[in-house]
Parts: sequence; C-alpha cells; structure tokens
Amino acid sequence: MSRIVLETLISRQLHQYNRLKSVLREDAQEVPVVRGPVITISRMAGCCARDLAQDLADRFGVQVWGRELVDAIANDRGLRREVVEKLDTGLVSNVTAWVQGILENRLFMKDDYVEALAGTIKTLADTGGAVFVGRGAGFILGDHADLRLRLVAGDRHRLATLRQKRGLDRDEARAVMTRTDEARAAFIRAYFNADVDDHRHYDLVINTERHGLGVILEVCECLVRSRMLKVAEADG
Repeated sequence: MSRIVLETLISRQLHQYNRLKSVLREDAQEVPVVRGPVITISRMAGCCARDLAQDLADRFGVQVWGRELVDAIANDRGLRREVVEKLDTGLVSNVTAWVQGILENRLFMKDDYVEALAGTIKTLADTGGAVFVGRGAGFILGDHADLRLRLVAGDRHRLATLRQKRGLDRDEARAVMTRTDEARAAFIRAYFNADVDDHRHYDLVINTERHGLGVILEVCECLVRSRMLKVAEADG
C-alpha cells in the first residue's frame, strides 16, 4: 500500500468527519446527522472477511481499514501527525484520554506501537465510522464498537477458499491457514491477554461455511441499526 493511497484514504475519512461537523454546526436545531457505524471483524483464515467488510462498508457508506492500512498509519509518525492536525482539539483530547485509559485498563502489553495502534483505531472510528478488519480493533474499542463480529468456519471449507482465492495447492493452503491463525491468536494474546476464540469478546460469532455472505450482511445490518438506535435513544 503506497503512502499516496493512504493519504487519499485518510483525507476521505477526514472530509467525511468535517462535513458532518459543518452540517451539525449550521443546523443545530435539526435532527443530528448520525455518523456511520463502527464495525470490527475478527476472523479465522479463509472466511472471506475482506469481502464481507467491503459489503458492509458499501452498505453503510463508511471505509474499510484492514491490518495493513492500520499498521501503516500506526507506524508512520508523519501520517499520524497529518490525521491529528486536521482534527479539532476536542476530538484530539478525547482520543488522547481514551488511549491513556486503554493503556491503563485494557492493553496487556504496552509499547509505542500499541499506543499508536490504539490512537489510530480510535481516531478513525470517531471520524465518521469505519469497518475494521483485524488488529484487535474489537478489543481496543470494546463496547464503543457498534458490532464486534467473529467469522469462523471448518478447516475443509477454509482450505478450499484459500486454494481458490490464492491459487495454492492443498499443502500450501494448510500451511498458510495454520500460520495465519497462529499469528493472529498470538497477537491477541500478547497485546490483550485474551483468547481470540473466546466468544464473550464478540457480539456475533457466525460460521461462513453454513451461511452465505449475503445472509451474514443482512444479519449484521439489522444488528448494527438496532444498536445505533438504542444508543441514540439513550443519548436523546
């Protein structure tokens, strides 16, 4: 992912946020414009998480932020500074306080990278909604995510999917599946002291072998809209 593409994506996200602020400022007496939802997706390898993430993003008019994108921003001080400089001081203060709370109460391993990671995810979530794929976004955001989703499936189905999508033979696909699952589990264990397969960390765990992506999309939309309505009623 080139830096130019990342800068374009960040600018698009910030434009959405600033447009929302402008609407709310100009017509404060009207019904507030509701930001897009925040959805986090945890997944086993071979569960077509990226396809579902893009479908959800298209449905709600938000942007997908995958592992590579979030990592690139978290590791690039220039990109992080660009994001922060375009935000108002209120949101910057909110993100700063949030990250400090995360570091004290939720993150097991604490270093510069994880602080940048938490700040990146929180900022992107607050500036108009987002769909996050991986990187422990659900663990970082907790109840502040509108939907925390976990995608699972049987090994045979996942192997077939990996072989089809990546053009791998059976042994290569199994190696990729095992290596990927182990790396993701290790990441969650190291930074959050948690078991990635513990269903209590998610709002919905769904088997992509038994249910098609179209059905899962509809279920997720119902859950997200129900959650956002509940939050709006509580705030109103």
